Amino acid sequence: CSNGGVNTPLHYDGSSNFLAQLRGRKRVLLFHPRHSFRLYPYPVGHPLDNYSMVPNPEAADLSRFPAVACAQGVEAVIEPGDVLWLPAYWWHYVCQPDEGVEN
Repeated sequence: CSNGGVNTPLHYDGSSNFLAQLRGRKRVLLFHPRHSFRLYPYPVGHPLDNYSMVPNPEAADLSRFPAVACAQGVEAVIEPGDVLWLPAYWWHYVCQPDEGVEN
Protein backbone atom coordinates (compact mmCIF):
# COMPACT_ATOMS: atom_id res chain seq x y z
CA CYS A 1 0.00 0.00 0.00
CA SER A 2 2.83 2.38 -0.68
CA ASN A 3 0.65 4.50 -2.96
CA GLY A 4 -2.12 5.00 -0.38
CA GLY A 5 -2.03 7.57 2.33
CA VAL A 6 -3.32 5.90 5.47
CA ASN A 7 -2.14 2.82 7.33
CA THR A 8 -2.31 1.31 10.78
CA PRO A 9 0.99 -0.17 11.99
CA LEU A 10 1.24 -3.89 12.68
CA HIS A 11 -0.31 -4.65 16.06
CA TYR A 12 -2.74 -6.92 17.89
CA ASP A 13 -5.69 -6.20 20.16
CA GLY A 14 -6.38 -7.97 23.43
CA SER A 15 -10.03 -8.47 22.55
CA SER A 16 -11.82 -9.45 19.36
CA ASN A 17 -12.99 -6.63 17.09
CA PHE A 18 -14.96 -6.09 13.93
CA LEU A 19 -13.65 -3.87 11.14
CA ALA A 20 -16.60 -2.51 9.13
CA GLN A 21 -15.90 -0.77 5.83
CA LEU A 22 -18.27 2.03 4.86
CA ARG A 23 -16.56 3.45 1.74
CA GLY A 24 -13.34 2.96 -0.15
CA ARG A 25 -11.23 -0.14 0.39
CA LYS A 26 -8.80 -1.40 2.99
CA ARG A 27 -6.19 -4.08 2.66
CA VAL A 28 -5.56 -6.10 5.80
CA LEU A 29 -2.65 -8.44 6.46
CA LEU A 30 -3.39 -10.88 9.30
CA PHE A 31 -0.93 -13.06 11.21
CA HIS A 32 -1.81 -15.84 13.63
CA PRO A 33 -0.50 -15.29 17.19
CA ARG A 34 1.92 -18.21 16.72
CA HIS A 35 3.96 -15.86 14.50
CA SER A 36 4.38 -13.30 17.28
CA PHE A 37 8.11 -13.80 17.77
CA ARG A 38 8.70 -13.43 14.04
CA LEU A 39 6.98 -10.04 14.16
CA TYR A 40 9.26 -8.48 16.79
CA PRO A 41 6.80 -7.22 19.39
CA TYR A 42 7.96 -4.56 21.81
CA PRO A 43 8.83 -6.05 25.22
CA VAL A 44 6.05 -6.73 27.72
CA GLY A 45 5.56 -3.64 29.85
CA HIS A 46 6.63 -1.26 27.09
CA PRO A 47 3.94 1.34 26.27
CA LEU A 48 3.64 -0.20 22.78
CA ASP A 49 3.83 -3.85 23.84
CA ASN A 50 0.96 -4.83 21.53
CA TYR A 51 2.75 -3.29 18.52
CA SER A 52 5.48 -4.67 16.32
CA MET A 53 8.84 -2.93 16.02
CA VAL A 54 8.23 -3.52 12.29
CA PRO A 55 5.29 -1.19 11.51
CA ASN A 56 4.90 -2.39 7.90
CA PRO A 57 5.71 -6.09 7.40
CA GLU A 58 5.91 -5.58 3.63
CA ALA A 59 8.69 -3.00 3.96
CA ALA A 60 10.62 -4.62 6.79
CA ASP A 61 14.36 -4.05 7.10
CA LEU A 62 15.32 -7.72 6.84
CA SER A 63 18.89 -7.02 7.95
CA ARG A 64 17.46 -5.89 11.33
CA PHE A 65 14.35 -8.09 11.42
CA PRO A 66 15.13 -11.24 9.39
CA ALA A 67 12.44 -13.47 10.94
CA VAL A 68 9.68 -11.30 9.43
CA ALA A 69 10.41 -13.03 6.12
CA CYS A 70 9.26 -16.33 7.72
CA ALA A 71 5.96 -15.00 9.09
CA GLN A 72 3.04 -16.37 7.11
CA GLY A 73 0.00 -14.17 6.93
CA VAL A 74 -3.24 -13.94 5.03
CA GLU A 75 -4.54 -10.98 3.07
CA ALA A 76 -8.05 -9.60 2.97
CA VAL A 77 -9.36 -6.68 0.95
CA ILE A 78 -12.53 -5.22 2.40
CA GLU A 79 -14.89 -3.02 0.44
CA PRO A 80 -18.03 -1.02 1.33
CA GLY A 81 -20.48 -3.23 3.20
CA ASP A 82 -17.85 -5.78 4.27
CA VAL A 83 -17.19 -6.62 7.90
CA LEU A 84 -14.02 -8.41 8.97
CA TRP A 85 -13.76 -10.16 12.33
CA LEU A 86 -10.36 -9.68 13.97
CA PRO A 87 -9.83 -12.38 16.62
CA ALA A 88 -8.08 -11.37 19.83
CA TYR A 89 -4.26 -11.45 19.64
CA TRP A 90 -4.16 -11.80 15.86
CA TRP A 91 -1.63 -9.39 14.41
CA HIS A 92 -2.94 -7.06 11.72
CA TYR A 93 -1.57 -4.37 9.45
CA VAL A 94 -4.19 -2.22 7.71
CA CYS A 95 -3.63 0.08 4.76
CA GLN A 96 -5.68 2.09 2.32
CA PRO A 97 -4.66 1.09 -1.22
CA ASP A 98 -6.52 3.87 -3.03
CA GLU A 99 -4.83 7.24 -2.77
CA GLY A 100 -7.16 10.16 -2.07
CA VAL A 101 -10.20 8.03 -1.19
CA GLU A 102 -11.53 8.91 2.23
CA ASN A 103 -12.71 5.89 4.20
